[in-house]
Amino acid sequence: MRKISYQDFLRRKKPYFGFSPPFPTITFLFPFHCNKKLIFGDFEKCSFSSLCFVASDARRLAEVIKQALLVLCFLTLLIKWRKNMSAFIVTKLHIDLIVTVLAEKKCYSIKKVLEKYNHDFDKIGQILLDENYRSVNYRYSENDKTPKYKFAKYKGRISIGQALKALDCLDYQSCECSDYDDSEAKEIITTSQFFFLNEIKCRDLEYQKSEWCIYD
Repeated sequence: MRKISYQDFLRRKKPYFGFSPPFPTITFLFPFHCNKKLIFGDFEKCSFSSLCFVASDARRLAEVIKQALLVLCFLTLLIKWRKNMSAFIVTKLHIDLIVTVLAEKKCYSIKKVLEKYNHDFDKIGQILLDENYRSVNYRYSENDKTPKYKFAKYKGRISIGQALKALDCLDYQSCECSDYDDSEAKEIITTSQFFFLNEIKCRDLEYQKSEWCIYD
C-alpha cells in the first residue's frame, strides 16, 4: 500500500472527507495506533488507510456532537414548556367561584370590598381577570387581550378549603408584575384570603382549645 506523508496530506487541494482541520489537533484529541505505534505527529509512518481510520472517527465524533445538540434542543424546549406551566390564565369558572363567594359572604371586610365597587360583580370579576392576563402577558412577553367578563353564579358546592385554594391559585397566577401588591385585584384577593383563613382557624378544634393569653 502506498504511503502518504502528513505534508502530502496538507497539500491536497480538496478537503479530506469534507473538512481540512489541522491534523495534529485530531490526533492529539484522539490518539490512534498507526502501524502499531501511537500517533502524536509521526505522520511519515502513517499509511493512507490509517488516515482514513482517523477521519472515520472524526465523522463519528461529528455525529455524536450532532446528537448532543439535538438532546440540548429537546431539553431547552422541555424547560420552556415547564416554565409555561408556572403561570397561566385561570378559567372563567374559577373567577365565577371566587366572585360567588364574595357575593354570598356577609362579613364586614368583604362587604367593604363590595361597597367599593357598588356590588357590581361583573366589574369585580373583570378586575381579577384583567390582572391575571396582565401577569401572564408580562411573564411571557405576550399581548393577549382580556375577554369581557360576565358573572354567572357558581352552582357547585364551595367549601372553605376550596374557596381559599382557588384564591391562592389566582393570587399566584397574577403576581408577576412588580406593582401587583398595589393593584385592586390584590386587595380583593387578600381581603378574601384573610376572611377564609379566619374561618378555618375558628373551626379548628386545636385552636379552640388553646389559651387566649399565656400566663406564668
